[in-house]
Amino acid sequence: MSRRIVVALALSLLALLAVRGEPQATPTPADRTAAEKMLHDGNFKDALEIFQKLARDPKDDPLKVGQDLQQSLACLQSLNRIDESDRLIEEVVDVHKGNWRLLATAGQAYLGLYPYGYITGGEFHRGHAGGGRRYVSTFPRDRVRALQLMKQAMEKIATEKDSKLVANFHVQFASAMQNTYGGNGSWRLQELTDLAQLPDYEDGYRHYYGDQPGAPVEADRTPVYYKVAKSFDDARNDGERWRWALMQAVEYNSALKNTIRLQFADFLRGQFDVQTMR
Repeated sequence: MSRRIVVALALSLLALLAVRGEPQATPTPADRTAAEKMLHDGNFKDALEIFQKLARDPKDDPLKVGQDLQQSLACLQSLNRIDESDRLIEEVVDVHKGNWRLLATAGQAYLGLYPYGYITGGEFHRGHAGGGRRYVSTFPRDRVRALQLMKQAMEKIATEKDSKLVANFHVQFASAMQNTYGGNGSWRLQELTDLAQLPDYEDGYRHYYGDQPGAPVEADRTPVYYKVAKSFDDARNDGERWRWALMQAVEYNSALKNTIRLQFADFLRGQFDVQTMR
């Protein structure tokens, strides 16, 4: 082989390596617009690539990163790749852990994920699989992770100047707190969820609907109405955490007062009306 050919091959190899070694361009707002069109047109794979790059970028718009995460998860759902959802959420949370909006969105995202999966080789996978796998329910774990993230958001929201936005966050936080195993599981609000650690996955496809032993009562048999705690940390149970969050919403936006009252009244009716007590 002549020296000229060897030199040409070497230069070609160096050029190839240089191209491969070039850092990927930082996604731009124009890329987001393009990705939104791709998503609308059903081109989920290419849209996912852009939305994920945006969400994982430390310089992503702090007001839109939550939307980028949501769109990424929507693409994964459409591509039947929900097994990648957990890792994506946690990667984006790690990059934007100082952004309360993103933390709140990530918490809400966990409550919307498919609540079942399987474990194989000691690793959890969300979604369906063939036979011979250990199937598990993820709802208790997803709920705790959602509350952990929303509590982190709550701790960082103090500097937010938009009081109505803060009020709406507390309404969402209260809703996440009340999301107790679906159906008639509101009696579980008398428990105090440990947010210091995630519970393990539960074996099998457990359904919580109809899991209602009756309206909760105190030791002296008086109904548990759940008082408004002085603070989130002072609450004795999830019910008091829930009511505290609702009252915070009213504190930040007094226009929500009647809405919150009606929500509490509906809760009491569901717990203590004639049919329920029967």
